[in-house]
Amino acid sequence: MELEDAAVVYKNERGRVKITQTTQKVAKGSQLLFGGWWGLLIGLLLGGPLLGAVIGAAVFGIGAHRLDLGIDDDFIKKAGAALKPGGSALLIQSNRSPEEAARAVEAELGCSTFSTELDAKATERTSSWKVMDPSIGDLATVRAMTRPATPPIPLAAEESTTLLAFLDFYRAALLDRAWGLSDEQLNIEHQPSSLTLSRLIGHMSLVEYEWFRVRFVGGEMPEPFASLDWDADRDAEMTLAETWPVDELLSHFNVAVSDSRARVEAATSLDQLSARPDSEGEHWNLRWILVHMIEEYARHCGHADLIRESIDGDVDHPF
Repeated sequence: MELEDAAVVYKNERGRVKITQTTQKVAKGSQLLFGGWWGLLIGLLLGGPLLGAVIGAAVFGIGAHRLDLGIDDDFIKKAGAALKPGGSALLIQSNRSPEEAARAVEAELGCSTFSTELDAKATERTSSWKVMDPSIGDLATVRAMTRPATPPIPLAAEESTTLLAFLDFYRAALLDRAWGLSDEQLNIEHQPSSLTLSRLIGHMSLVEYEWFRVRFVGGEMPEPFASLDWDADRDAEMTLAETWPVDELLSHFNVAVSDSRARVEAATSLDQLSARPDSEGEHWNLRWILVHMIEEYARHCGHADLIRESIDGDVDHPF
């Protein structure tokens, strides 16, 4: 299906709307053509007590005139206003009728498979969707249309529950900074630093293994990190992460986090000591390790905030 314009509209839980639109222009003078179809609105309205439950989806076309910049800005804003908090929509301007375009989108994008449940326990099930970007003439893969949920942090829980809640919160916060970005955008540096979002996520994948799998339970570092040449590159895990497409990058991170959770769940208590000692022969207890991980994630989430803002100006995340 040939697309003339496309836009993604997202409304966060606080009701603020973010719009991402292609920059492709249609032919000059086309604003004089009336009766054109304003594409498709695929509404994935998310809400209610169960985050990720799709409670509404609609495909429809609206007759309107064309403008030089494709989909009319006022129409996009109205679509955003119609969304429920946490909802998102894909708007497409096509040269086909709504019926034909609906069938094409269903076949091209697999819209029946749109489902997301990006809480801390289910980030592995992130979905992807593809949209033809006329400005590059190729399929651009964008990660799930729904932002990660804000993991709840209980206000008066016992110690281990509180520590784990804060750790899951910051894990999700780091992933949120990569939400909706392309492979290329994840590798954009915020000068003068060489840090990128992909490097940060790759680094924290390694850190998860290092503290919980290697130091706490005495296991071995798994591949692909075990065979890296640290003498040749002190940031080898970051360099490697920059070569991964977004889906692979997130998969490595999610697998590492799942592995860490399993190690923590198997522990007898927060007082359990690490199997491996530090350089002076002392052992960390699990409490110390969890507090350290919260500190490290919080520090890197601050880095990630600055990097993300420098990429596309996004500061409107649910955390």
